[in-house]
Amino acid sequence: MTSLDRGTSVPACMQVPDWLVGTNAAVTRSVAATARKWAREYFLSGQLPELQLVDPAGLPLLVFSSSDLRPTQRAARLFAVVNFQIRADDVLGPGRHRDFLDAFESHTGQSAWGTFDNVMSGRWPSTFDVVRRRLEQVQPQLETLASTMVVDVGYQARPASVVLESTLNETLTYWDAGEGSPLPERVATALKRMDASSPEEVRERVVSCIMTAAQAIRRVQNREWFTPDRVRDYLTTLGTDAYDALTGCMGNEVASEVYAIDRGVADGEG
Repeated sequence: MTSLDRGTSVPACMQVPDWLVGTNAAVTRSVAATARKWAREYFLSGQLPELQLVDPAGLPLLVFSSSDLRPTQRAARLFAVVNFQIRADDVLGPGRHRDFLDAFESHTGQSAWGTFDNVMSGRWPSTFDVVRRRLEQVQPQLETLASTMVVDVGYQARPASVVLESTLNETLTYWDAGEGSPLPERVATALKRMDASSPEEVRERVVSCIMTAAQAIRRVQNREWFTPDRVRDYLTTLGTDAYDALTGCMGNEVASEVYAIDRGVADGEG
Protein backbone atom coordinates (compact mmCIF):
# COMPACT_ATOMS: atom_id res chain seq x y z
CA MET A 1 0.00 0.00 0.00
CA THR A 2 1.04 3.56 -0.48
CA SER A 3 1.78 5.86 2.42
CA LEU A 4 -1.16 7.79 3.76
CA ASP A 5 -1.43 11.27 2.31
CA ARG A 6 -1.20 13.41 5.40
CA GLY A 7 -3.29 16.09 3.78
CA THR A 8 -6.36 13.86 3.48
CA SER A 9 -8.60 12.33 6.11
CA VAL A 10 -9.05 8.64 6.71
CA PRO A 11 -12.59 7.35 6.18
CA ALA A 12 -13.87 5.35 9.13
CA CYS A 13 -16.89 3.15 9.65
CA MET A 14 -16.52 2.23 13.29
CA GLN A 15 -17.37 4.68 16.01
CA VAL A 16 -14.88 5.41 18.77
CA PRO A 17 -15.05 6.61 22.39
CA ASP A 18 -15.31 10.39 22.65
CA TRP A 19 -12.43 10.38 25.16
CA LEU A 20 -10.03 9.13 22.48
CA VAL A 21 -10.69 12.02 20.10
CA GLY A 22 -8.66 15.22 20.22
CA THR A 23 -5.09 16.43 20.37
CA ASN A 24 -2.50 14.25 22.05
CA ALA A 25 -2.53 16.37 25.22
CA ALA A 26 -6.33 16.51 25.35
CA VAL A 27 -6.70 12.75 24.87
CA THR A 28 -4.11 12.04 27.56
CA ARG A 29 -6.14 14.12 30.05
CA SER A 30 -9.45 12.66 28.91
CA VAL A 31 -8.29 9.05 29.19
CA ALA A 32 -7.03 9.65 32.73
CA ALA A 33 -10.25 11.39 33.80
CA THR A 34 -12.47 8.74 32.21
CA ALA A 35 -10.48 5.89 33.74
CA ARG A 36 -10.83 7.39 37.21
CA LYS A 37 -14.56 7.95 36.66
CA TRP A 38 -15.12 4.38 35.47
CA ALA A 39 -13.01 2.96 38.29
CA ARG A 40 -14.99 4.89 40.91
CA GLU A 41 -18.28 3.70 39.42
CA TYR A 42 -17.06 0.11 39.34
CA PHE A 43 -15.72 0.34 42.89
CA LEU A 44 -19.06 1.66 44.19
CA SER A 45 -21.57 -0.32 42.12
CA GLY A 46 -19.73 -3.07 40.28
CA GLN A 47 -20.98 -1.56 37.03
CA LEU A 48 -19.38 0.55 34.30
CA PRO A 49 -20.84 3.73 32.76
CA GLU A 50 -22.38 3.66 29.32
CA LEU A 51 -19.78 3.80 26.57
CA GLN A 52 -20.18 7.04 24.63
CA LEU A 53 -19.18 6.49 21.00
CA VAL A 54 -18.85 9.16 18.33
CA ASP A 55 -18.31 9.22 14.59
CA PRO A 56 -14.67 10.24 14.03
CA ALA A 57 -15.95 12.16 10.99
CA GLY A 58 -12.92 11.71 8.78
CA LEU A 59 -10.28 12.09 11.45
CA PRO A 60 -7.36 9.64 11.22
CA LEU A 61 -7.64 6.62 13.51
CA LEU A 62 -4.14 6.16 14.94
CA VAL A 63 -3.45 2.59 16.08
CA PHE A 64 0.08 3.08 17.43
CA SER A 65 1.80 6.01 19.10
CA SER A 66 4.61 5.76 16.56
CA SER A 67 2.13 7.02 13.94
CA ASP A 68 1.26 10.10 15.99
CA LEU A 69 3.37 12.46 13.91
CA ARG A 70 1.29 15.56 14.62
CA PRO A 71 0.44 15.63 18.34
CA THR A 72 -1.45 18.92 18.08
CA GLN A 73 -3.70 17.64 15.29
CA ARG A 74 -7.13 16.30 16.22
CA ALA A 75 -7.32 12.56 15.67
CA ALA A 76 -8.86 9.42 17.12
CA ARG A 77 -5.87 8.23 19.15
CA LEU A 78 -6.80 4.58 19.67
CA PHE A 79 -3.40 3.77 21.17
CA ALA A 80 -4.03 6.08 24.13
CA VAL A 81 -6.30 3.54 25.81
CA VAL A 82 -3.09 1.79 26.97
CA ASN A 83 -3.04 4.19 29.93
CA PHE A 84 -6.66 3.52 30.89
CA GLN A 85 -5.97 0.56 33.16
CA ILE A 86 -3.03 2.30 34.81
CA ARG A 87 -5.14 5.31 35.78
CA ALA A 88 -8.02 3.04 36.86
CA ASP A 89 -5.71 1.08 39.16
CA ASP A 90 -4.86 4.34 40.95
CA VAL A 91 -8.48 4.39 42.13
CA LEU A 92 -9.20 0.69 42.49
CA GLY A 93 -6.24 -0.20 44.67
CA PRO A 94 -4.76 -3.70 45.03
CA GLY A 95 -6.75 -6.82 44.27
CA ARG A 96 -9.27 -5.33 41.81
CA HIS A 97 -7.19 -5.18 38.63
CA ARG A 98 -8.23 -8.51 37.09
CA ASP A 99 -11.94 -8.12 37.87
CA PHE A 100 -12.00 -4.59 36.45
CA LEU A 101 -10.13 -5.68 33.33
CA ASP A 102 -12.59 -8.50 32.74
CA ALA A 103 -15.54 -6.15 33.20
CA PHE A 104 -13.92 -3.55 30.92
CA GLU A 105 -13.39 -5.99 28.03
CA SER A 106 -16.88 -7.47 28.37
CA HIS A 107 -18.40 -3.97 28.44
CA THR A 108 -16.44 -2.39 25.58
CA GLY A 109 -16.50 -5.56 23.49
CA GLN A 110 -20.10 -4.89 22.52
CA SER A 111 -18.80 -2.33 20.00
CA ALA A 112 -16.61 -2.69 16.91
CA TRP A 113 -14.01 -0.41 18.50
CA GLY A 114 -14.01 -2.46 21.70
CA THR A 115 -13.53 -5.78 19.91
CA PHE A 116 -10.65 -4.26 17.95
CA ASP A 117 -9.05 -2.80 21.06
CA ASN A 118 -9.44 -5.96 23.11
CA VAL A 119 -7.47 -7.93 20.52
CA MET A 120 -4.91 -5.23 19.74
CA SER A 121 -4.23 -4.27 23.36
CA GLY A 122 -2.17 -7.34 24.23
CA ARG A 123 -3.52 -7.15 27.78
CA TRP A 124 -2.36 -9.81 30.19
CA PRO A 125 -3.44 -12.48 30.85
CA SER A 126 -4.48 -13.98 27.51
CA THR A 127 -6.08 -17.04 29.05
CA PHE A 128 -8.11 -19.59 27.10
CA ASP A 129 -11.40 -18.03 28.21
CA VAL A 130 -10.24 -14.47 27.54
CA VAL A 131 -9.00 -15.23 24.03
CA ARG A 132 -12.14 -17.19 23.20
CA ARG A 133 -14.26 -14.26 24.40
CA ARG A 134 -12.24 -11.81 22.29
CA LEU A 135 -12.71 -13.96 19.20
CA GLU A 136 -16.42 -14.38 19.89
CA GLN A 137 -16.80 -10.63 20.32
CA VAL A 138 -14.89 -9.69 17.19
CA GLN A 139 -16.61 -12.25 14.96
CA PRO A 140 -19.79 -10.21 14.25
CA GLN A 141 -17.76 -7.00 13.86
CA LEU A 142 -15.41 -8.17 11.11
CA GLU A 143 -17.43 -6.59 8.30
CA THR A 144 -17.35 -3.21 10.04
CA LEU A 145 -13.61 -3.54 10.69
CA ALA A 146 -13.03 -4.44 7.04
CA SER A 147 -14.59 -1.14 5.96
CA THR A 148 -12.76 0.95 8.56
CA MET A 149 -9.42 2.48 7.61
CA VAL A 150 -6.89 2.96 10.40
CA VAL A 151 -3.36 4.38 10.46
CA ASP A 152 -0.88 1.56 11.03
CA VAL A 153 2.89 1.65 11.57
CA GLY A 154 4.82 3.68 9.01
CA TYR A 155 1.81 5.98 8.67
CA GLN A 156 0.12 3.47 6.38
CA ALA A 157 -3.63 3.41 5.87
CA ARG A 158 -4.98 -0.13 6.16
CA PRO A 159 -8.36 -1.73 6.88
CA ALA A 160 -8.73 -2.41 10.60
CA SER A 161 -9.43 -6.06 9.77
CA VAL A 162 -6.02 -6.37 8.08
CA VAL A 163 -4.25 -4.91 11.12
CA LEU A 164 -6.31 -7.17 13.37
CA GLU A 165 -5.45 -10.29 11.36
CA SER A 166 -1.76 -9.44 11.48
CA THR A 167 -1.96 -9.36 15.29
CA LEU A 168 -4.02 -12.56 15.46
CA ASN A 169 -2.22 -14.48 12.72
CA GLU A 170 -0.05 -16.70 14.90
CA THR A 171 -2.85 -17.32 17.38
CA LEU A 172 -5.30 -18.37 14.67
CA THR A 173 -2.65 -20.65 13.16
CA TYR A 174 -2.00 -22.22 16.56
CA TRP A 175 -5.73 -23.02 16.69
CA ASP A 176 -5.61 -24.78 13.28
CA ALA A 177 -6.87 -21.76 11.34
CA GLY A 178 -3.91 -21.27 9.04
CA GLU A 179 -3.33 -18.55 6.48
CA GLY A 180 -5.07 -18.74 3.11
CA SER A 181 -8.68 -18.53 4.24
CA PRO A 182 -10.70 -15.31 4.73
CA LEU A 183 -10.48 -13.89 8.22
CA PRO A 184 -14.11 -14.70 9.16
CA GLU A 185 -13.46 -18.36 8.30
CA ARG A 186 -10.22 -18.39 10.27
CA VAL A 187 -11.92 -16.97 13.36
CA ALA A 188 -14.79 -19.47 13.05
CA THR A 189 -12.34 -22.38 12.73
CA ALA A 190 -10.33 -21.27 15.75
CA LEU A 191 -13.47 -20.94 17.87
CA LYS A 192 -14.63 -24.39 16.78
CA ARG A 193 -11.29 -25.88 17.85
CA MET A 194 -11.38 -24.06 21.17
CA ASP A 195 -14.93 -25.17 21.93
CA ALA A 196 -13.97 -28.80 21.30
CA SER A 197 -10.80 -28.74 23.42
CA SER A 198 -10.45 -30.42 26.80
CA PRO A 199 -7.97 -29.08 29.37
CA GLU A 200 -5.60 -31.91 28.44
CA GLU A 201 -5.84 -31.02 24.76
CA VAL A 202 -5.23 -27.36 25.55
CA ARG A 203 -2.05 -28.29 27.44
CA GLU A 204 -0.78 -30.32 24.50
CA ARG A 205 -1.59 -27.41 22.18
CA VAL A 206 0.46 -25.09 24.40
CA VAL A 207 3.35 -27.55 24.15
CA SER A 208 3.02 -27.59 20.37
CA CYS A 209 2.82 -23.79 20.16
CA ILE A 210 5.98 -23.32 22.21
CA MET A 211 7.87 -25.84 20.10
CA THR A 212 6.68 -24.24 16.85
CA ALA A 213 7.58 -20.75 18.01
CA ALA A 214 11.02 -21.88 19.20
CA GLN A 215 11.85 -23.08 15.70
CA ALA A 216 10.50 -19.93 14.02
CA ILE A 217 11.93 -17.17 16.23
CA ARG A 218 15.33 -16.18 14.90
CA ARG A 219 16.79 -15.03 18.21
CA VAL A 220 16.36 -18.42 19.90
CA GLN A 221 19.80 -19.87 20.61
CA ASN A 222 18.91 -23.31 22.00
CA ARG A 223 16.38 -24.75 19.58
CA GLU A 224 17.47 -28.31 20.28
CA TRP A 225 16.24 -27.99 23.88
CA PHE A 226 12.60 -27.63 22.82
CA THR A 227 11.43 -31.23 22.76
CA PRO A 228 7.89 -32.32 23.74
CA ASP A 229 8.96 -33.93 27.02
CA ARG A 230 11.10 -31.00 28.11
CA VAL A 231 8.38 -28.48 27.34
CA ARG A 232 5.79 -30.59 29.18
CA ASP A 233 8.07 -30.80 32.21
CA TYR A 234 8.70 -27.05 32.05
CA LEU A 235 4.97 -26.29 32.10
CA THR A 236 4.60 -28.20 35.38
CA THR A 237 7.01 -25.71 37.01
CA LEU A 238 4.81 -22.72 36.21
CA GLY A 239 2.37 -21.22 38.68
CA THR A 240 -1.33 -21.25 37.83
CA ASP A 241 -1.44 -17.65 36.55
CA ALA A 242 1.67 -18.05 34.41
CA TYR A 243 0.36 -21.25 32.84
CA ASP A 244 -3.16 -19.91 32.30
CA ALA A 245 -1.72 -16.91 30.44
CA LEU A 246 -0.41 -19.34 27.82
CA THR A 247 -3.62 -21.29 27.30
CA GLY A 248 -5.10 -18.80 24.82
CA CYS A 249 -2.07 -19.43 22.57
CA MET A 250 -1.64 -15.73 21.84
CA GLY A 251 1.45 -15.22 19.73
CA ASN A 252 3.02 -12.58 21.96
CA GLU A 253 2.55 -14.63 25.13
CA VAL A 254 3.99 -17.77 23.54
CA ALA A 255 6.98 -15.86 22.15
CA SER A 256 7.65 -14.27 25.53
CA GLU A 257 7.69 -17.70 27.18
CA VAL A 258 10.03 -19.08 24.53
CA TYR A 259 12.48 -16.25 25.20
CA ALA A 260 12.27 -16.94 28.95
CA ILE A 261 12.95 -20.65 28.45
CA ASP A 262 15.81 -19.93 26.05
CA ARG A 263 17.47 -17.55 28.52
CA GLY A 264 17.09 -20.12 31.28
CA VAL A 265 18.76 -22.81 29.18
CA ALA A 266 21.57 -20.43 28.30
CA ASP A 267 22.05 -19.70 32.01
CA GLY A 268 22.21 -23.41 32.81
CA GLU A 269 18.73 -23.57 34.39
CA GLY A 270 17.17 -25.85 31.80
